[in-house]
Amino acid sequence: MARQFGSRFNTGSRDHERALIAGLGTVILAFCGGAALWFSTTPENVAVASTHLSQSQRDQMVSVLVPVRDISEGQTLTSELFREEQRPIEFLRVGTIRSLEEIKNRYAMSTLLEGEPLVAKRVTAQRRLSPISPQITKGKSAVTIRVDDLNSASGMVRPGELVDIAWIYQLQDQPAISLIVRSAPVLAADQQVEGEFRLGMPTPGTITLLVPPAEALQIQLAAKTGTLHLSLRGPDAEYEVDADQPITKNTITRESAPIAKNTIECRGTLKVNGERYCVSSDGSLTLKAD
Repeated sequence: MARQFGSRFNTGSRDHERALIAGLGTVILAFCGGAALWFSTTPENVAVASTHLSQSQRDQMVSVLVPVRDISEGQTLTSELFREEQRPIEFLRVGTIRSLEEIKNRYAMSTLLEGEPLVAKRVTAQRRLSPISPQITKGKSAVTIRVDDLNSASGMVRPGELVDIAWIYQLQDQPAISLIVRSAPVLAADQQVEGEFRLGMPTPGTITLLVPPAEALQIQLAAKTGTLHLSLRGPDAEYEVDADQPITKNTITRESAPIAKNTIECRGTLKVNGERYCVSSDGSLTLKAD
């Protein structure tokens, strides 16, 4: 009786162990399969199907299109906005655009960042108006600049704010700063066209401003040749800065070239009673020190 009971007990335990092992094996297989699927579809790993390429093919360099500056959503894609660069085919993402022919009559589906190879999923044949298009009034342009905590008032620049834009650059081998834009309305922070500042909000990576076309060109050139800084401006603020006069290190420290004391410009000398005198430009005489 005892032997039969023990036999049934041992058999039940072994069945339970087998079921447990089988269940763990199923979980492990499902986890590995899911991880493999996630890894294969992660954007950083979505490349041209290079597993079947030979080593020589993987090392092959191909031409790709790269934006020469940030391109706003909905903007028409033209040849002037891109340059061709050579990149290894092994590291190209699926759908990378390689020729100007592929962008004819195409528009940006989202903001295209400078230096990032263009891919097909970011362009469209259907022109879509961006959320800021209705806000671009006659005689104005929307220009996008990159920002961070330091140059965007600690990330507090949000749609609806007014900002001044200062340009920091090199002037005669010393740093200088000039105000190039005053009271520019902020249309969007990243791709958000509305929303107020709240503590803990992430700092936007780009700011889109509404400015006259000439100022848009100035901003783009300044971004290439120096650093842009944004200053928040109150809606009722009334102050002016002389934008034509850059501020330099000398302006801050009030440095100037040293002037020699008692230095008189001598146009000639005259000797009287054995003494030599300096004849200045106004005809006055000054005793000349030896």
